[in-house]
Amino acid sequence: MQTNIHIFDMDHTVIDNDCDVSWKQFLVAKKIAPDDAIQKADYFYQQYRNNQLELTTYLAFQLYEFRGKTKNEMQELAAEHFHTIVKPRIFPAATDYIRDLQDKDYTTAICTSTNSVIAAPLALHLNIPYLLATEPELENSFYTGQISGPYAGGEGKVQKANKLCQTLTASFKDVAYYGDSLSDVPLLKKVGQPIAVNPDENLLAIAKEKTWTIKHWHI
Repeated sequence: MQTNIHIFDMDHTVIDNDCDVSWKQFLVAKKIAPDDAIQKADYFYQQYRNNQLELTTYLAFQLYEFRGKTKNEMQELAAEHFHTIVKPRIFPAATDYIRDLQDKDYTTAICTSTNSVIAAPLALHLNIPYLLATEPELENSFYTGQISGPYAGGEGKVQKANKLCQTLTASFKDVAYYGDSLSDVPLLKKVGQPIAVNPDENLLAIAKEKTWTIKHWHI
């Protein structure tokens, strides 16, 4: 099937990393977050992988350090996090694959449950024009510690991708989506070309049952 729009999950799909966990590790190392934040981040990561995330509690934890900060302050931290932790973990095959799509004038996007501030440096680095992510809320130029709009995991990914399709005057049948976990399944089921990349055991079983394309990218 010809698909003109290619949307990629981020963590463990384009990069060999979980940014929500590494972000907390980064903040702990900089003495911005308390030491126990790493253990809590690991706890929420396991919930996410099992598709059992306590969303309200998780978001309060994940965005705690955003509260009262400006956009510029958080962008500077996110850029440092990207260059020191994320950039070395980009799958080379993912970079080559995305560049090949762009050379063919296909539309590329990232759709991730990670917030847009943390995800933006990767999208910029890969020249990906559309970032569909969880949006931290700004009020009077300061982050509130809440989100604006839907959480971009599970069904939230479908909502984000649907808005992109509307913007591009396209439909889900025009979309290829690349994901690695159960959180990606709702969108994988919607698109014309579902592709499991480095799937965990839960997604691998579903992908085999539905005969979805399976890819493995490595560092």
